[in-house]
Amino acid sequence: MQRFLLTLLLAFYGITLLGQNSPKKNVSFYVMAHQDDWQLFMGANAYKDIVKPNSKVVFIYLTAGQANKKDEAYWKAREAGANNSAAFAANAFGKTGTRKFITLQVKGHSVAVYYYKNTVSYFLRLPDGNLDGSGFPNTHNASLKKLHTAAISSLTAVDNSTTYTGWKDLEATVRGILERESIHFQHISVHGTDTDESQNKGDHTDHLMSGKLAVAASSGLANQNNFYINYNASGFEPNLSPEDLINKAALFAVYSQTLSAAHYDNSWDRGHLSCLPRMYVRTVTNPNRGKTGSSNVVIESPSQGLPPYLDTTQVTVKPNYPNPFKDQTTLLFSIPAAQEVELQITDPTGKKIFELPKQLKPAGIYRIKVEANDAWPPGIYLSILRIGTKNYCSKLLYTP
Repeated sequence: MQRFLLTLLLAFYGITLLGQNSPKKNVSFYVMAHQDDWQLFMGANAYKDIVKPNSKVVFIYLTAGQANKKDEAYWKAREAGANNSAAFAANAFGKTGTRKFITLQVKGHSVAVYYYKNTVSYFLRLPDGNLDGSGFPNTHNASLKKLHTAAISSLTAVDNSTTYTGWKDLEATVRGILERESIHFQHISVHGTDTDESQNKGDHTDHLMSGKLAVAASSGLANQNNFYINYNASGFEPNLSPEDLINKAALFAVYSQTLSAAHYDNSWDRGHLSCLPRMYVRTVTNPNRGKTGSSNVVIESPSQGLPPYLDTTQVTVKPNYPNPFKDQTTLLFSIPAAQEVELQITDPTGKKIFELPKQLKPAGIYRIKVEANDAWPPGIYLSILRIGTKNYCSKLLYTP
């Protein structure tokens, strides 16, 4: 009874008892250049993250996406479209909530923030850099690419709310958002454009710069980084399930309709729509975030030039190679239909030293690259690859 009264008293004064804030489960960050990037390229995963219980999804929009338009109504309509997309997913299977708009100070910079249920959206409102990074005259031809290459020393938001004095200043601000929104969360995933320019050749430079920011700002913080192929995905085979396609298309449609309602052209055209039935992503997992000597595991998608000789009509798992290995070993597998995949590695004593969280993968051929580190003692390790409901085990001989 005394503790109950003490809790009420402390709550009245805004104080929390130690242990009252139990860790929450998942927070997913989507770091993007423009307000329609996540719906178009990452929408299937974003939808799942938003509707997942005990989760939070944070969107970080770097540019205003104003293109060469001078009126602020256009980029505000784009922001409204992004917010409506997030709200659409957040309202799935539930009641509507209350929208909240505020301005926060992050690392000394004013940032517009929108809250809705379990979603948070940060709008940095930096100038759209144009496809090639040359910028637009209405914003003095400034761009993220020019800031990254030090061609310019500062970059000012289109609403003049703040100025970033160099790339490191911008990186620190994004890092500050990640740290602020990930407190008390056990699993942190970051989603962004693939920084491998061979996969996103010819893509919008703002997309590529947003990917670089996502990687740098989340270093040592994220359990998992997810790298997406953007417009180039339209050249690959459709790989989304009917349900994922419906959800992804709905998110993009909500965004597009918001622009139409504001009397602006939207992106509901043949070129953009060709991206909807496709989502190609590679995942880099670091379960020991914040620690040195951590191990990395990469699951590469079918777009990564994988060997074509695996049987794709059934589940096929090849032994790891090389074996023995010194630094890195690789496992190959194929699945004929979408399956949930997870991986565990145990040390010679049977202790679990690595776990790759369960994730849904579309049909195709995959390669898992496992990197050891100095913290691994030499010896025999057991790899347990779970595909669907079946385990596939193999021994890994580590000889550094």
